[in-house]
Amino acid sequence: MGSPPQLGVVAHAEVRVVEDRALDATAEKIAATTAGKAGIAIKTTKRQLTALRNGHFDAREDAAALRNARRDEEASAIGAAYIERMLGRSRGRS
Repeated sequence: MGSPPQLGVVAHAEVRVVEDRALDATAEKIAATTAGKAGIAIKTTKRQLTALRNGHFDAREDAAALRNARRDEEASAIGAAYIERMLGRSRGRS
């Protein structure tokens, strides 16, 4: 008999093996983080990863996606909030 199966989650391009009792909490934390991302960022990332997997990635499309994301109101607001949080953290260390 082998060892019991391990449960894991994929997050931020990493695989984490977690204890059974921590799986739901870990998945909820990842889901909450993902839900806080701009929709355009999630769609673009999914499209880019699919293109990479299929061998069809084009840097011109990547540049166009970045340009479009900068024009997206939701992405701009989330980006601005992120910068404010990071500035607040760096000010707190001074």
